[in-house]
Parts: sequence; structure tokens; C-alpha cells
Amino acid sequence: MFVVYLFYVLPTGMGALTLLVIGYGPLVTSYANKVSTKYLLTLRTSALIFKLLITVKQLPHNFIMSDLAKPSHEAQQSPSENKDPPNGIVIGNITFATANELQASLKESSRKTEVYTLSERLNNIEKMVPIPKLHSSNWAYWYESVQQLIRLSDTSAAFLQFPSTNKATTLWIRWWAAKLREKAPQVQTAPRDNPFTILSNIVQSSSDKSGYQLDIAADFHVSGNINDFSSYSSTPQTVRVAGGSQVITASYGDLIFPTTNGKSETLRGAIHMLGQINRVLLVSQLEKQGFSIEWPSHYRDIKLVRSDNTICAIFRRINGRFIANPQSPLPELRQPNVCPVNSDWHSILGHPGQKAQNAALKSAGIVKYKFPSDCEICTKVKIRNAKDMDLSVNHLHSGKLFTWI
Repeated sequence: MFVVYLFYVLPTGMGALTLLVIGYGPLVTSYANKVSTKYLLTLRTSALIFKLLITVKQLPHNFIMSDLAKPSHEAQQSPSENKDPPNGIVIGNITFATANELQASLKESSRKTEVYTLSERLNNIEKMVPIPKLHSSNWAYWYESVQQLIRLSDTSAAFLQFPSTNKATTLWIRWWAAKLREKAPQVQTAPRDNPFTILSNIVQSSSDKSGYQLDIAADFHVSGNINDFSSYSSTPQTVRVAGGSQVITASYGDLIFPTTNGKSETLRGAIHMLGQINRVLLVSQLEKQGFSIEWPSHYRDIKLVRSDNTICAIFRRINGRFIANPQSPLPELRQPNVCPVNSDWHSILGHPGQKAQNAALKSAGIVKYKFPSDCEICTKVKIRNAKDMDLSVNHLHSGKLFTWI
């Protein structure tokens, strides 16, 4: 007799299993030739079935799961893949990378690219868009340079608070940590700080030292810190900022201006611009609110004066800009000099003639200013005009009076 067994495991509930054993096989006996064909076929097609019930109350878990179930799709994913996608790299209201840029960087870091290739690529991109040394007057440009390099190099994954540890991200972290320390050496960091911590310290440092810049070209007061506003509303509009460029802002309100004597002024007509470090104060807006500006004869510090003649702020001349820092003590006000820097006012007014210059300075309250007799630019103009036009030296300067400055 030839027997074939088929095994089936059927669930019966409560953790028990039923094992069904089925056997089949044709039976051939020595007297098969003596039996009619009809009965022989019956014997050959008959089957012997055994049903065996086995109750198993406890079986090893891995024995059951190995054949009966597969891990779910979620279980097969890594923990990092299950997390929601990050919302970009935002530090101190400054967006250094959007969510899409961060996703692209994470995808780039997962590729099996040689470390040498990644290093060469990053160094070559940095040569085309270098980051300048950070100092007090280039905060905005410095941040723009960092943003641009992060975007072009697809390395924003290095600025996560808890980045992954694959080869690409490890290289980017080391590279960015060294680069940020090199370009902002004045900011204190710890040896084990990652790029996110270092950049956060830089942003915090710039926020603490940021001042108020006086400007005549913008349409509104500008601040990048939402905490500077006493009132705030969303009103999309296109505005001109310092330098004459145009930007679109969605925020508008009143700006709190801390003054040198500890008081605060509310300045109307201000916009909130993310990434702006120095606050910008518009001269025409200040004048509309009753403030006036006094230009001293030494042309270094400018006083912003209230309508009651009290000093509101002092703007110092720093790298061609007038910056006020209310956190600084009120400087000692110097008396107007009888003779300020020799050629300062003469150069500022565009090298006018002596009569026109005296009239302009007198109207501004500046007296006893000595007209420079050895101005190099004026001398060259005199020589050139004397040769080309054959005019007298005394008639080279404009004789018209300046009625407004």
C-alpha cells in the first residue's frame, strides 16, 4: 500500500489548533487479478482518511508567525521614516531651508556617494558663493550667503537638531561646523556643538547687538523681530526697503522704539520682514510723528529730537550708516567745533564754491567753517577747465546759493 499524507493546520479559536491528516493511496493486493475490473477500480480509487485532532494550547510565537503572518509595512520601515517630515530649518525667525529643501537634502544624504566626491563638490560650490566674515554691519548679507550656500549644496540635513549619522551627513556636519566658526570667530561655541547650535548662537548674538538704522530711501520702518511690534496685522503689499529694492511683505503694524533715556516710543507705519537684522527707521515717517533730526557740525553723531526738544536717540556713523543702539549709554554731547574736519563738509556738499558753501552751512546753523584752500579734486578741476575752456579760476565754482539741503 502506497500512502501520501497531506497536513493542514486549521484555527479552532482560543489559541488551539486542529491538525487534519489525510492519507490517500491505491491498495494493491496479491489477488487483484482475481477481482473484477469494477471492484479493482473501486479499490484503487478508495482512500484512507484519518482525522486526528490535536489540541495545542501553547506554541512558540515565532513558530506560528513564521508561516502564518508577515510583518506589516509600518513594521518594516525604520523609525526615522515613520516620523513626520521636518518643517525646514528655522532659527530665530530666519528660514535657512524650507521643508522641500530639507527633504531633498535628506534624500541626497541617503545616496551612496563617495565622501571625497561630496567634499570636493561642497568646496567647489563654496568657492562660487563664499560666506563673508561676519561683522556688525553685514548681518543681513551674511545670512543671505549662508542660506544660498545651504540651498545650492543641498546640505540642510546637517542643520537638524538631531541629524542622522550616515557618511554624507557626518561630513556635512564637520564641514559646516568648521566653516561657521571660521566666518564668525567672535561667537563663542563649544568644541562638540553641531551646526544647528553654532548657527543658533550666531543668530542670538546678532539679535542682541542689532540696532536701528536711519534711512531716507525706504517707505516704512522695518524690523525682523515680531516682538518689536505693539500691534500687528497681515496686509500683503509691495514696499521699498533700504537701498531702493522692492520686497513683498504680509505684515504691518506699529514699532516699539526704546530710546536712550529709558522711555519707549511707538512708531507708526512699520513692516515685519523675516531675516532683517538691523531695524530700519524712515526719516520721513519720523518727521510726520513730530520728531526732528539735528546734524551736528562734526558730522558724526546725529540726534533724533522729540517735539519738546528732548533727545530721543543718538545715531552714530558706522561704516557709512547711521546706527542707534538704545542699549548703549547716552554719549556725552560735544559742543560744535569752530573748525571741524578740514575737508569734510566741503566733500559732503559736492565741492561747492566758497560763497555757496558758506550759505549752505549758515542755513544749517554751522558757522566759522574754514573753506579748504588745498582741495585736490577742486585743483584738478581748475587745471582741466583752465586748459579746455580758458576760464578764470575764480569763476569755476558755482555762485548760486544753496537754499535747501
